[in-house]
Amino acid sequence: RDFGTSQFNRADQANRQPGSAFKPVVALAALSRWDGGEPSYTLASLIENSPMTVSTPVGDWSPTNYGKVFRGPVTLRDAMTRSLNLPFVRVGLGVGADRIVEVARRLGMRSDLAAVPSLALGSSEVTLLELTGAYAVLAAEGMRQPPVEIAAVFDSAGGLVEERIRQPERVFSPAETHLVTSALESVVDAGTGQGLRRIGYRGPVAGKTGTTNDERDAWFVGYTPELAIGVWVGFDDNRSHGLTGAKAALPIFGRFLISALGPDGGADFEVPSELEVVKVNSERGLRAGWGCPGEREIFLPATAPQEWCGERGFGGFFRSLF
Repeated sequence: RDFGTSQFNRADQANRQPGSAFKPVVALAALSRWDGGEPSYTLASLIENSPMTVSTPVGDWSPTNYGKVFRGPVTLRDAMTRSLNLPFVRVGLGVGADRIVEVARRLGMRSDLAAVPSLALGSSEVTLLELTGAYAVLAAEGMRQPPVEIAAVFDSAGGLVEERIRQPERVFSPAETHLVTSALESVVDAGTGQGLRRIGYRGPVAGKTGTTNDERDAWFVGYTPELAIGVWVGFDDNRSHGLTGAKAALPIFGRFLISALGPDGGADFEVPSELEVVKVNSERGLRAGWGCPGEREIFLPATAPQEWCGERGFGGFFRSLF
């Protein structure tokens, strides 16, 4: 608030728990191929959404959803859209905390990350800059470039004195990162990030809210094809401010985004051609068919469900008439 009072830079010096803003890292670990194998999950995978207790070396841990709402199995997309904790704990246990840490490192995060079950809910502290940098890799379709504060220095005559040359590195494929982007678009269009639409931003955007225990930290981090933005709201002494990420951080994010790109935004996210589109019934996790409706979902090649939950094509429809 006053540089004369404090020169502490909260963007890259304050280490804070990201809460649910860390879930895209978990999702990327779950949706990506590893060592040529199949991904552990797809966006249509059904995950149990019920109370659970996890045994740890320091005692039992019983996570819960925000508001303590449980509605039965949900897809991974729906778990991200509604920021459900229990499905993400199960996903984290399924892929393993070590793999989540490895994904975070590939995304450029360097803070200490404890490979424990609660990591899936953002229990390890990170800086706002490194978390926003990780989201920027998603915006860049899997290409990582370390953030820099100064791109170039010029003298009074306009001559170039110094320039930072960054070499981008591919750390994930465009198809893998787009799966996460698509889920984060759902967050804005139908989930905890809908406030962006209510304040007047109509363009393409992917983002995620984050709120920590006792509402000490409020986050909204997101991106468009052109821009990655991170917002954190909190107190230095870690006391509660009583606000969620959707209430405290999202409006700041939205006002800045509109000022930067306008209410209609810029370019659309490009959908990689290798992704397969299949209609899936979200209650059963199977291909939709006659008598079993579904919604369009995207998959890495050869990972869509093969089993149908209804009759396939018109043949089944005509058979049902006789």
